[in-house]
Amino acid sequence: MDRLIRAYHTIFITNPMYAYAFAIGCVVIATLLRLAAGVITTDVAPFVTLFPAVLLAAVLGGTGPGTLALVLSGASAWYFFLEPLRSLEINTTATAIDLVLFALCGAAMILVGAVLQAAVERADRTLQDVREGERRLRAALEAGHLGTISYNLAQDRGRWSPAFAKMIGQPVTDMSFSDWLELVHPDDRHIAQTSLEEALATKTETYKTHYRIVRPDKAVRWLEFSVTATRDGTGELIGLDGFAVDVTDRFREDERKQEIVREMHHRVKNVLAIVQALARQTAHQATSLDGFLSTFQARLNALATTHDLIVSHQGRGVALAELVKTETAPFETIAGSRITLDGPDLMLPSEMITPLGLVIHELTTNAAKYGSLSHRNGAVSVNWSTRTNGGGPRLSVLWRERGGPPVVAPTKAGFGSRLISRMIRNDLAGEIEFHWLAQGLDCTFTVPLAN
Repeated sequence: MDRLIRAYHTIFITNPMYAYAFAIGCVVIATLLRLAAGVITTDVAPFVTLFPAVLLAAVLGGTGPGTLALVLSGASAWYFFLEPLRSLEINTTATAIDLVLFALCGAAMILVGAVLQAAVERADRTLQDVREGERRLRAALEAGHLGTISYNLAQDRGRWSPAFAKMIGQPVTDMSFSDWLELVHPDDRHIAQTSLEEALATKTETYKTHYRIVRPDKAVRWLEFSVTATRDGTGELIGLDGFAVDVTDRFREDERKQEIVREMHHRVKNVLAIVQALARQTAHQATSLDGFLSTFQARLNALATTHDLIVSHQGRGVALAELVKTETAPFETIAGSRITLDGPDLMLPSEMITPLGLVIHELTTNAAKYGSLSHRNGAVSVNWSTRTNGGGPRLSVLWRERGGPPVVAPTKAGFGSRLISRMIRNDLAGEIEFHWLAQGLDCTFTVPLAN
């Protein structure tokens, strides 16, 4: 019926000329049928086939096409079937009466047809409204990642909407509760079973639960169900109806936040240990209280800046170029554009950020105090690359200073050098080499990319 109404609307409502053409066609066919009937027998009423033509044209085409069909039908009957035949003269009272009665009856049929057409148009508008409502509902369900579910207790049959079927990767079909349990994650089947038992055993009208299901592609999804009890006239529970929403992203986000909290707890302990070491070693190397405070504050600021990067990226890692720019930013007033970076885009895992940040800070500080950045013509280039060997991917960094004061290799390693070596070798399980060349320092270190 829906298809017929849509076809009717497309042909006759939106294209009125089709309706008039249809009315003419109805009259032509009715006239031919009446002529054929006259050949078979003469005992045939003149309007026997023309009344249906008028009615059909009025029902499908409306008042205008119906009126056209009435006029053409009257003329056809007058010319072919009323005395005198093959003439449009009225020489008998019977002919006049027949034409008048046909016109009155035809007008009544046009009125009936108009009423029926109006009913069909209302039905068409109603169907359009229903289809639009269904479309909006489907869009809302899909936008909210919602699917509808229904469970018939007496038949032990559950059914779901296409949106829910897409959610779980299953066809739209009936399924018993035991079959449904096969889709539930083995560790959560007791939750699904207990939830149904509680709904059947209590008078609670609505309840919520959530558990995991396993899709055919082995993907695990978290679903949250909001279900309402359906009861018969006596109040007896006969089924459950409700909605389901895929909350996998929310659960994963919660798990990720918990992981971040655990990681930050671990990282805070490490930071406190680093701060203790910085304070102890800085105090050991300092020659005055002011010198200790200045150096210690600078190192704490570098540590804080590094952790700001980790927090701002929510533990998802930081680009190496961004890390180097952040750690060298405090020296821009001294170095200007004399620090250049070159290397591929590379995201560092969060566990590498703190030690690498301290390494870059110490190298920049030493360059500003004693190396190339302490001279107006000096410059620093930081180049990095990645390579893969049997032990996995590794990051190789070259810190090169040129144009500074004459370089003299130190007779013993200071705290800065020891801190850099410790971070590379102990914290990052890497290797480092210092080359005190006449034209400037080359510091090369290689660390594994664990992530």
